[in-house]
Amino acid sequence: MVLLGSVLFGIQALCSWAASLPARDAQAALLSLTCDDTAAEKAADLALCQINADRNEGYILSLYIFSVQEHPQEITGVFYLILDVVDTECHVLSKKLWKNCMARFDHTTVYGQCKAIIYINQARNFAHLNTYKCILQPVPPRYIWTICPDWPVDDNPTEPKYLEAAVQSLAKFNVKSEQTHYFSVLSVTRASMQVSQDSSDLF
Repeated sequence: MVLLGSVLFGIQALCSWAASLPARDAQAALLSLTCDDTAAEKAADLALCQINADRNEGYILSLYIFSVQEHPQEITGVFYLILDVVDTECHVLSKKLWKNCMARFDHTTVYGQCKAIIYINQARNFAHLNTYKCILQPVPPRYIWTICPDWPVDDNPTEPKYLEAAVQSLAKFNVKSEQTHYFSVLSVTRASMQVSQDSSDLF
């Protein structure tokens, strides 16, 4: 599966991350948590919710699989997470929770990995995302074409032709819509084109 390599990389990266801590901390205080551990699930959920809230472009990320290590302290626990994620159909501006968003089909998804450090108090009612970094990429076209050779693949959404198509489409919507507000294009976040014998269709 496409995400298998990402999962294996995540396990290796987590080991490297732990090794980068001071030796006395890594050996004496860092606890590995299983994926079905309540604290691990809570940490992964809180971290991903805060990551999605912090992002201002793209689509809300959904949790695929995760690895968690905890550094317990007297008042709070420090959690080191590797989150394998896929994007959903909800734009980040919707501010929806990731659990309420539909995942995309495998051949249309963007997937990747987020490394995060989050502080959570003992009562589990307060969390602070200290830092995170996500590396995302689309499913390679060669994988998509093995499933459907004619399926359009994602293109650069900043190209003028996609903005022009979005403006024209939204203008038609504004004319026919019964909304009280007029809508304009803020940005194009995803685009693809399919060429047929009769015309070119922009998505």
